Amino acid sequence: MAFVTVFHDDVAIAIVDAGKKTGSSALDYAYMSTQNIDGSWSIEVTQGSMYREDVKLLVCNDFDGGVEIGHRSTMTGDTMIMDGQRFEVAPYGFEVLA
Repeated sequence: MAFVTVFHDDVAIAIVDAGKKTGSSALDYAYMSTQNIDGSWSIEVTQGSMYREDVKLLVCNDFDGGVEIGHRSTMTGDTMIMDGQRFEVAPYGFEVLA
């Protein structure tokens, strides 16, 4: 089982269970699983929700005027850790960080 920890601005925001995926396939899955395309990946109940049960949110969502607002999408410059190795989301794929 592959688990990928996703960081936004150096804050661990989620752990994605990528199942039997390995390497860049697991990283791609984590990236895809933390995108806001049709709803929010971090809000369980929204119309057209992108919420996924295989993503464990590590940081609570914020509220604006009493309305829950989800976290932003993972983007270039964010990082992920898998199997003790840190990766940066690059414009195309992922770069290994020292």
